[in-house]
Amino acid sequence: MSIYSGFVYIWYDRKKKWFCIGSHFGPLDDGYTSSTGFMNSAFKKRPDDFKRKVLEFYYGGSHRELLLLEQKWLDLIKDEELCLGPNKKNNTIRYYNVKKNAAGLSGFAASELKKEFWNSDAGNEQKSVLSEQMKGNNFGSLRKNTKHSDETKAKIGAANKGRKMSDEVSQRNSERMKMFWQDPDFIEKMMNRKGPDPEKISAFHKGRKRTEETKNNISQALMGKPKTNEHKEALKKAAKTRKPFTCPHCGFQGRGGHRYHFNNCKQKPKE
Repeated sequence: MSIYSGFVYIWYDRKKKWFCIGSHFGPLDDGYTSSTGFMNSAFKKRPDDFKRKVLEFYYGGSHRELLLLEQKWLDLIKDEELCLGPNKKNNTIRYYNVKKNAAGLSGFAASELKKEFWNSDAGNEQKSVLSEQMKGNNFGSLRKNTKHSDETKAKIGAANKGRKMSDEVSQRNSERMKMFWQDPDFIEKMMNRKGPDPEKISAFHKGRKRTEETKNNISQALMGKPKTNEHKEALKKAAKTRKPFTCPHCGFQGRGGHRYHFNNCKQKPKE
């Protein structure tokens, strides 16, 4: 007689009225919740709203056979009920599951099942479905699918050559990815977020000093670049709004002459 080794489960979220189907190769009471990140995040915040039911027990020693049992239940989910961007807009989501193929486990069994599924007729059909669904997503770059000329590609390559991501940016990107996979409401927050706040950007850059290398790069990029009439008019208006000043060292009076006066004045007495 085969020994019990796993089960196929379904979770129910009574607050959202969403389900989550999966399988686990192990005992019922080992603390395992789910491999679906969205559901795990919601479960950590409000575990009392979730209730689990065992759909089918597995008696055997093969991960692959357990995944096939899970696949039988996943096939009952409709495509419009998966947790995807277009379904979020249409308010048709009923499952935390993002995909309908049982490939959540790691290891040889799962990789073989993935190959078997995606090379089958059902896998090809699922590829077409996912392709159509991803066309409606707006989570990626706004310039996605933009074609650049060879000249532009060369400029981008030269500008990025030798550049390294700072530890601060790397850490921030890592935290965002963790939020994406763990927070079921993160996608909605990102879709509804407002644009950058100019005041916050100004405050962030205020007082920061550019290196000489950065100054030279900016100078080279702007050298010989003609200004439009609109730009010239904007510069004139900005110059008129500058407050008049008097240099305390040489007595010069004018507007916007801080570059050669005050602390930079030649007549400033040496300390």
